[in-house]
Amino acid sequence: VIGVECAQRSPADSAQNVLGLLERGTTMGRNIRSLTAAAVVTALCAGSVGAAESRALEGRYGLMGSGACLVSPVGFYPNNVATEPSSATSVVNRGVLIFQHDGTGSASVVQTQLNLPPAAPATFSSSAEITFEFTHHLGPDGSMTVDMLLDTYAATYLTGPTAGLRATFVTDPPLSPTWVWSGTFSQDHKTLLLNNGDTPSKLRFSNGSEVSVICQLERVLTRLTP
Repeated sequence: VIGVECAQRSPADSAQNVLGLLERGTTMGRNIRSLTAAAVVTALCAGSVGAAESRALEGRYGLMGSGACLVSPVGFYPNNVATEPSSATSVVNRGVLIFQHDGTGSASVVQTQLNLPPAAPATFSSSAEITFEFTHHLGPDGSMTVDMLLDTYAATYLTGPTAGLRATFVTDPPLSPTWVWSGTFSQDHKTLLLNNGDTPSKLRFSNGSEVSVICQLERVLTRLTP
């Protein structure tokens, strides 16, 4: 109730409501009670705002992550079994995520990967520069989510047989528009532990080719700004 009043009324208005519940007395008594009620409501409002702010992230975080992806040029069955031919890649990510106080953010990541045998048409290593935007939410129980917005994803391959190509995600239904990273954060907000599930997705390259992927990646983020 206090939170609603703080959002909609000034501390003075909220204090007046409190005064309406106080017993009438002398003018001096009413003045004392008025000042006391205003101070109490102001403190409660400030406490409410402070609690909300403590659950928000803001600043630069360094990212280190690793995992693996299943890759199929054809796609996946409903039970996430790859349609052949398929291959597997190991992935390592490092970069910086910038969290904004309004629940948005942006990322710049360098990814290296190994296309593991057996693979078609060949095994190889490659690297790419990746940018994307995201939204984030912190729960009161220490849990958090980061929604990676796939329609903002842009990759430029630097090395390997895909060097010079660019890639984006296809987000047309029924494909998901997000990868949801879930996990937890430390009480001082200096460390974030996150992983994403096995959401089937599709990458489209600038040469017109497409591949379907399912990735499972774990990430550790460490606060860089004071």
